[in-house]
Amino acid sequence: MRIGFNVFVIFVCVIAQIIAKKRNEKAQRWTLEIVNTFKHDSNAFTQGLYWEEEEGVLYEGTGLEGRSSLRKVDLNGTVIKRHNLTYRHFGEGIARFKDKIFQLTWRNHIVLVYDREFNYITEYHWPKEGWGLTHDGTNLIISDGSEFIYFVDPNTFDIVRAINVRDGERSIKNLNELEYIDGEIWSNIWYSTEIAKIDPTTGKVNALIDCKDLGVHNKGGDVLNGIAYDQKGKRIFVTGKLWEKLFEIKVFPVGQTQPSPLQSSSSSPASTPTPVTSSSGSSTAIIILFVIGGVLLILLFMWKKSQTSSPTVHRSSSAAKKSKSKSKKQ
Repeated sequence: MRIGFNVFVIFVCVIAQIIAKKRNEKAQRWTLEIVNTFKHDSNAFTQGLYWEEEEGVLYEGTGLEGRSSLRKVDLNGTVIKRHNLTYRHFGEGIARFKDKIFQLTWRNHIVLVYDREFNYITEYHWPKEGWGLTHDGTNLIISDGSEFIYFVDPNTFDIVRAINVRDGERSIKNLNELEYIDGEIWSNIWYSTEIAKIDPTTGKVNALIDCKDLGVHNKGGDVLNGIAYDQKGKRIFVTGKLWEKLFEIKVFPVGQTQPSPLQSSSSSPASTPTPVTSSSGSSTAIIILFVIGGVLLILLFMWKKSQTSSPTVHRSSSAAKKSKSKSKKQ
């Protein structure tokens, strides 16, 4: 039995090493290709961005006190509809969840809620700073400029859970504008030219997309901020604060010659992208291995028990035969 226990301990140690290795794995390096370039209002201090499939337009949230707004914008850069926030509100990330549009504020600790015509409905208290906002179909997802991302109930604004975003052993802070794309959270990183692709279960950064090839597109040099995803057309749009351009991009791992078709409808159907292993998939495999190990241990225990009980049965049988033989002789 001690041998079985030792085997189990060794198995647990191996699994622990695998988990530690996966947790400390550094993000893959990705790059981009510009597919299309569109006009963008260079007076828009972009803090939130999403694509509205039903209308085929972008919704944009802008910041700065006295200049914050919620906008509907076409790909020509024309502002179709606009709602200005009060002077005291510094607008941040936006997201539409069902028939409501949510807009964070930076340090006002208020989340503004509108209908789809930009009519004010209500507001919620948010105890932290407001930076980026998106959703996964169930919860709103919020960044506050730290290394944490929060999943929030859209009906009560209670925090459901949080993840700590890490690239290997390094925490990724200054998480800014967010977008939920095909099961991952994409996040701008403030004062960085990188976009992080984040596992929403573990917080592991699966990949970092280098966007420095986009350059600087405004006089003040303000930063990359704003990600929108056209799920139907498989198009990704990015821009920045006060940028005069908005870009449609394809993204792919460094060293891969063909962009991933998942990220753009323009890419070749024959292209086969290098798969990115999600840490949630790794965690599932580890759990399966652990269960198999437990089953093997149980089977080993049962086998050991049957082996130790067999001689007793044999001895009892022999004793009974000897007793019968003795009685016959008498």
